[in-house]
Amino acid sequence: MACALLVTGFGVSKIDIHKVDWANVSVPGSVCGATHLIRLHKGRAVVDSRRWPSVPRVTVDAGWNPVVYGNLDGVGQDETALVVGCNNGGGTADGFLAYAQVIFTTAGKSLRVIGVVTPKQPRKANRLPTLVTVKIRRGKVIAREAWYGPNDGTCCPSGRTTTVWTYAHGALRAGAPRITQAPSR
Repeated sequence: MACALLVTGFGVSKIDIHKVDWANVSVPGSVCGATHLIRLHKGRAVVDSRRWPSVPRVTVDAGWNPVVYGNLDGVGQDETALVVGCNNGGGTADGFLAYAQVIFTTAGKSLRVIGVVTPKQPRKANRLPTLVTVKIRRGKVIAREAWYGPNDGTCCPSGRTTTVWTYAHGALRAGAPRITQAPSR
């Protein structure tokens, strides 16, 4: 999954990933079911989505958690993870449809998406989307998920899963998810 965003600037030979305006980048449309890149404006966008037929216009929000940095490839500068969420625009936890972390690197004057880290919690438990946070380490992205059990309120997912995504040959691949805490019963 490669996508590039040209960052303009007179005389810029490469991007300092720590100085990118993350509220105004493009993320892959696949994150929220769009067929094209999603251009964020102040951390938001509204897109036509094919993923959720009952919600044809999906609101995309990004960056409410701090951007995560780490040297994934072990070469040069850091890579970055940007949190992205898709929702129905209703403004409540029940309105969220999906969460992801988009992993970026630089390629000269452009940002390039290495991959999209998505939740891997048990499907049968998925009544609300899983929250996912990441740490970037050399050769891997460690994704920690908080997911909902059948008796959890929308405030408080009680299930926990960790999935290690390995980085090789320019791509991320999810390992087997490991449940670290079953949801409350």
